[in-house]
Amino acid sequence: MSSLPNFMGEATSIRMPRPSSNNTTVGASLTHDIPIWKFDSVPDNITADVILVACFPCKLPKAFLSSKAQTSLNIHPSWLPDYRGPAPLFWQLRDGVRNPGITVHHLTAEIDAGDIVTQKRVYLPEGASSQESDRLLAHTGAALVINILNTADFTCKPQMGAGSHQSWPTEEDWHIPTDWTVQRAFNFMRGTDEWQHPFTLLTQPKMLVVRHAADYVLGPSNQGSAQPIQIGWRVGFSDGWLTVI
Repeated sequence: MSSLPNFMGEATSIRMPRPSSNNTTVGASLTHDIPIWKFDSVPDNITADVILVACFPCKLPKAFLSSKAQTSLNIHPSWLPDYRGPAPLFWQLRDGVRNPGITVHHLTAEIDAGDIVTQKRVYLPEGASSQESDRLLAHTGAALVINILNTADFTCKPQMGAGSHQSWPTEEDWHIPTDWTVQRAFNFMRGTDEWQHPFTLLTQPKMLVVRHAADYVLGPSNQGSAQPIQIGWRVGFSDGWLTVI
Protein backbone atom coordinates (compact mmCIF):
# COMPACT_ATOMS: atom_id res chain seq x y z
CA MET A 1 0.00 0.00 0.00
CA SER A 2 1.02 3.59 -0.45
CA SER A 3 2.09 5.57 2.61
CA LEU A 4 -1.15 7.03 3.96
CA PRO A 5 -0.99 10.57 5.36
CA ASN A 6 -2.81 11.29 8.58
CA PHE A 7 -5.41 13.92 7.61
CA MET A 8 -6.07 15.93 10.76
CA GLY A 9 -8.35 18.83 11.56
CA GLU A 10 -5.93 20.44 14.02
CA ALA A 11 -2.70 22.22 13.15
CA THR A 12 0.33 19.94 13.45
CA SER A 13 3.80 19.92 11.96
CA ILE A 14 6.40 17.27 11.30
CA ARG A 15 8.84 19.60 13.14
CA MET A 16 6.83 19.52 16.35
CA PRO A 17 8.59 18.04 19.45
CA ARG A 18 8.40 14.30 19.67
CA PRO A 19 6.07 13.15 22.48
CA SER A 20 7.40 11.03 25.34
CA SER A 21 5.01 8.24 24.31
CA ASN A 22 3.86 7.14 20.87
CA ASN A 23 0.51 6.00 22.26
CA THR A 24 -1.28 8.51 20.04
CA THR A 25 -1.77 8.87 16.29
CA VAL A 26 0.56 11.87 16.27
CA GLY A 27 3.17 10.11 18.40
CA ALA A 28 3.16 6.97 16.24
CA SER A 29 3.34 9.05 13.06
CA LEU A 30 6.36 10.99 14.28
CA THR A 31 8.09 7.85 15.54
CA HIS A 32 7.78 6.25 12.09
CA ASP A 33 8.45 9.44 10.11
CA ILE A 34 4.96 9.55 8.64
CA PRO A 35 4.17 13.11 7.52
CA ILE A 36 1.32 15.05 9.14
CA TRP A 37 -0.64 17.85 7.50
CA LYS A 38 -3.60 20.01 8.29
CA PHE A 39 -6.60 18.78 6.36
CA ASP A 40 -6.76 21.95 4.26
CA SER A 41 -3.07 21.84 3.35
CA VAL A 42 -2.64 18.29 2.01
CA PRO A 43 -0.35 18.54 -1.06
CA ASP A 44 -2.14 18.20 -4.40
CA ASN A 45 0.13 15.36 -5.51
CA ILE A 46 -0.64 13.12 -2.51
CA THR A 47 -2.68 10.00 -3.29
CA ALA A 48 -3.31 6.78 -1.37
CA ASP A 49 -4.86 3.38 -1.85
CA VAL A 50 -7.15 3.90 1.16
CA ILE A 51 -8.31 6.88 3.20
CA LEU A 52 -9.26 5.78 6.71
CA VAL A 53 -11.28 8.04 9.01
CA ALA A 54 -12.00 7.45 12.70
CA CYS A 55 -13.94 9.95 14.83
CA PHE A 56 -13.08 12.72 12.38
CA PRO A 57 -15.32 15.76 13.04
CA CYS A 58 -15.28 17.16 9.50
CA LYS A 59 -17.22 16.13 6.42
CA LEU A 60 -14.81 15.25 3.61
CA PRO A 61 -15.77 16.72 0.21
CA LYS A 62 -16.68 14.20 -2.45
CA ALA A 63 -14.15 15.72 -4.85
CA PHE A 64 -11.40 15.26 -2.25
CA LEU A 65 -12.26 11.62 -1.67
CA SER A 66 -12.39 10.75 -5.36
CA SER A 67 -9.12 12.50 -6.14
CA LYS A 68 -7.06 11.20 -3.21
CA ALA A 69 -7.85 7.50 -2.88
CA GLN A 70 -9.41 4.47 -4.53
CA THR A 71 -11.29 3.56 -1.34
CA SER A 72 -12.39 5.70 1.61
CA LEU A 73 -13.51 4.10 4.86
CA ASN A 74 -14.87 5.28 8.21
CA ILE A 75 -14.79 3.52 11.58
CA HIS A 76 -18.02 4.36 13.40
CA PRO A 77 -18.82 3.24 16.99
CA SER A 78 -22.39 2.03 16.48
CA TRP A 79 -24.31 -0.68 14.67
CA LEU A 80 -25.22 1.36 11.60
CA PRO A 81 -27.65 2.53 10.40
CA ASP A 82 -28.57 3.22 14.06
CA TYR A 83 -26.91 6.13 15.87
CA ARG A 84 -25.43 8.06 13.00
CA GLY A 85 -23.91 11.42 13.90
CA PRO A 86 -21.04 13.00 15.85
CA ALA A 87 -21.53 11.50 19.36
CA PRO A 88 -22.90 7.96 18.90
CA LEU A 89 -21.54 6.52 22.14
CA PHE A 90 -23.15 9.27 24.22
CA TRP A 91 -26.60 8.50 22.77
CA GLN A 92 -26.22 4.75 23.10
CA LEU A 93 -25.23 5.08 26.75
CA ARG A 94 -28.14 7.44 27.33
CA ASP A 95 -30.51 4.91 25.76
CA GLY A 96 -29.10 2.07 27.88
CA VAL A 97 -27.37 0.22 25.03
CA ARG A 98 -24.63 -2.06 26.41
CA ASN A 99 -23.43 -3.68 23.14
CA PRO A 100 -22.96 -0.75 20.74
CA GLY A 101 -20.75 -2.37 18.16
CA ILE A 102 -18.36 -1.03 15.53
CA THR A 103 -19.11 -0.48 11.84
CA VAL A 104 -16.55 0.03 9.08
CA HIS A 105 -18.26 1.61 6.09
CA HIS A 106 -17.51 3.48 2.86
CA LEU A 107 -17.51 7.28 2.98
CA THR A 108 -20.18 9.08 0.98
CA ALA A 109 -21.57 12.60 0.73
CA GLU A 110 -24.13 11.68 3.43
CA ILE A 111 -22.71 11.32 6.94
CA ASP A 112 -22.40 7.72 8.21
CA ALA A 113 -24.60 6.40 5.38
CA GLY A 114 -22.13 4.57 3.13
CA ASP A 115 -22.19 0.86 2.32
CA ILE A 116 -21.00 -1.41 5.12
CA VAL A 117 -17.78 -3.42 4.86
CA THR A 118 -18.04 -5.18 8.23
CA GLN A 119 -19.56 -4.87 11.72
CA LYS A 120 -18.93 -6.36 15.15
CA ARG A 121 -20.74 -6.03 18.46
CA VAL A 122 -18.76 -4.84 21.51
CA TYR A 123 -20.05 -5.42 25.04
CA LEU A 124 -19.31 -2.62 27.51
CA PRO A 125 -18.59 -3.80 31.07
CA GLU A 126 -20.73 -2.53 33.92
CA GLY A 127 -19.68 0.97 34.96
CA ALA A 128 -17.11 1.34 32.16
CA SER A 129 -15.62 4.82 31.97
CA SER A 130 -15.32 6.89 28.79
CA GLN A 131 -11.69 5.86 28.41
CA GLU A 132 -12.42 2.17 28.96
CA SER A 133 -15.26 2.22 26.44
CA ASP A 134 -13.20 4.13 23.88
CA ARG A 135 -10.33 1.67 24.30
CA LEU A 136 -12.54 -1.37 23.74
CA LEU A 137 -14.21 0.15 20.69
CA ALA A 138 -10.90 1.37 19.26
CA HIS A 139 -9.21 -2.03 19.62
CA THR A 140 -12.16 -3.73 17.93
CA GLY A 141 -12.23 -1.17 15.10
CA ALA A 142 -8.47 -1.48 14.54
CA ALA A 143 -8.69 -5.28 14.36
CA LEU A 144 -11.50 -5.07 11.80
CA VAL A 145 -9.53 -2.61 9.65
CA ILE A 146 -6.35 -4.72 9.78
CA ASN A 147 -8.34 -7.73 8.57
CA ILE A 148 -9.94 -5.67 5.77
CA LEU A 149 -6.56 -4.41 4.58
CA ASN A 150 -4.90 -7.83 4.85
CA THR A 151 -7.63 -9.50 2.81
CA ALA A 152 -8.33 -6.51 0.53
CA ASP A 153 -12.02 -7.25 1.10
CA PHE A 154 -13.94 -3.99 0.66
CA THR A 155 -17.41 -5.52 0.66
CA CYS A 156 -20.23 -3.07 -0.13
CA LYS A 157 -23.38 -4.05 1.77
CA PRO A 158 -26.09 -1.35 1.73
CA GLN A 159 -27.33 -0.14 5.10
CA MET A 160 -30.80 -1.54 5.75
CA GLY A 161 -33.63 0.46 7.27
CA ALA A 162 -34.10 4.11 8.07
CA GLY A 163 -31.73 4.06 11.04
CA SER A 164 -31.38 7.09 13.29
CA HIS A 165 -29.29 10.24 13.51
CA GLN A 166 -28.44 12.31 16.58
CA SER A 167 -26.62 15.64 16.81
CA TRP A 168 -24.37 16.92 19.59
CA PRO A 169 -26.06 16.74 23.03
CA THR A 170 -27.87 19.79 24.34
CA GLU A 171 -28.18 20.84 27.98
CA GLU A 172 -31.43 18.90 28.37
CA ASP A 173 -29.73 15.68 27.30
CA TRP A 174 -27.76 15.70 30.56
CA HIS A 175 -31.02 15.49 32.53
CA ILE A 176 -31.66 12.05 34.00
CA PRO A 177 -35.25 11.11 34.91
CA THR A 178 -35.64 8.84 37.94
CA ASP A 179 -38.02 6.51 36.08
CA TRP A 180 -34.94 5.03 34.41
CA THR A 181 -33.50 1.80 35.77
CA VAL A 182 -30.71 2.51 38.22
CA GLN A 183 -28.17 0.59 36.10
CA ARG A 184 -29.01 2.70 33.05
CA ALA A 185 -28.39 5.90 35.02
CA PHE A 186 -25.19 4.51 36.57
CA ASN A 187 -23.71 3.38 33.25
CA PHE A 188 -24.68 6.58 31.44
CA MET A 189 -23.00 8.74 34.08
CA ARG A 190 -19.87 6.57 34.27
CA GLY A 191 -19.61 6.24 30.50
CA THR A 192 -19.75 9.98 29.82
CA ASP A 193 -17.46 11.09 32.65
CA GLU A 194 -14.78 12.33 30.25
CA TRP A 195 -17.14 15.07 29.04
CA GLN A 196 -16.81 16.64 32.52
CA HIS A 197 -20.36 17.95 32.29
CA PRO A 198 -22.69 18.03 35.32
CA PHE A 199 -25.75 15.78 35.40
CA THR A 200 -29.17 16.96 36.51
CA LEU A 201 -31.25 14.31 38.29
CA LEU A 202 -34.97 15.05 38.02
CA THR A 203 -35.79 14.46 41.67
CA GLN A 204 -38.61 15.83 43.83
CA PRO A 205 -39.24 18.49 44.96
CA LYS A 206 -36.28 20.03 43.09
CA MET A 207 -33.63 18.99 40.61
CA LEU A 208 -30.27 17.74 41.91
CA VAL A 209 -27.04 18.66 40.10
CA VAL A 210 -24.20 16.14 40.52
CA ARG A 211 -20.92 15.16 38.88
CA HIS A 212 -20.24 11.48 39.55
CA ALA A 213 -22.02 8.15 40.02
CA ALA A 214 -20.29 6.22 42.79
CA ASP A 215 -22.38 3.05 43.16
CA TYR A 216 -25.89 1.60 43.04
CA VAL A 217 -28.05 -0.97 44.81
CA LEU A 218 -30.93 -2.87 43.23
CA GLY A 219 -34.17 -3.24 45.17
CA PRO A 220 -37.22 -1.33 46.36
CA SER A 221 -36.75 2.43 46.42
CA ASN A 222 -38.59 5.68 46.84
CA GLN A 223 -38.44 6.79 43.22
CA GLY A 224 -37.60 10.45 42.77
CA SER A 225 -36.39 11.03 46.31
CA ALA A 226 -32.91 12.42 47.07
CA GLN A 227 -31.51 11.60 50.51
CA PRO A 228 -28.31 13.31 51.73
CA ILE A 229 -25.63 10.90 52.98
CA GLN A 230 -22.14 11.41 54.45
CA ILE A 231 -20.64 12.08 51.01
CA GLY A 232 -23.14 12.92 48.28
CA TRP A 233 -26.70 11.75 47.82
CA ARG A 234 -28.76 8.58 47.62
CA VAL A 235 -31.32 8.88 44.82
CA GLY A 236 -34.27 6.58 44.22
CA PHE A 237 -34.77 5.17 40.71
CA SER A 238 -37.37 2.77 39.34
CA ASP A 239 -35.62 -0.36 40.64
CA GLY A 240 -32.95 0.76 43.09
CA TRP A 241 -30.82 3.44 44.71
CA LEU A 242 -28.03 5.40 43.01
CA THR A 243 -25.22 6.96 45.05
CA VAL A 244 -24.01 10.20 43.47
CA ILE A 245 -21.59 12.97 44.35
